[in-house]
Amino acid sequence: MGGGLLTAVLLVASAAPAMAHDCFVVNRSTQGTMGATHSSQWGLVDINGFLSSCASPAQISVIDAALAQAGLPLITATRTDKLLKSNDHGILHIDDAYVPIVLANVDAATADCLNSQG
Repeated sequence: MGGGLLTAVLLVASAAPAMAHDCFVVNRSTQGTMGATHSSQWGLVDINGFLSSCASPAQISVIDAALAQAGLPLITATRTDKLLKSNDHGILHIDDAYVPIVLANVDAATADCLNSQG
């Protein structure tokens, strides 16, 4: 079960444009994220919205807690026009940050469902 497909599904299912990249600003507030999506260069990613198609409420609760412990927001925005490099100043990638946590907290059937959403 590859994380690449899950990332693509996460971006598309979260209403980000088809050309979205997976970079995001981890330390941006929810208000800042919502403001960024007024730009055509950022697309909204709603983690729970994506998960709700396959994961149970109990699984989503566990994932939310794991994401919070990792310092990751449940709503973020991804750059749509170019890929930003990960750095030590808040730029991360969904592949590296979210996907391992999601896959570590769901069973095989849920992971298969999430991967098949694309």
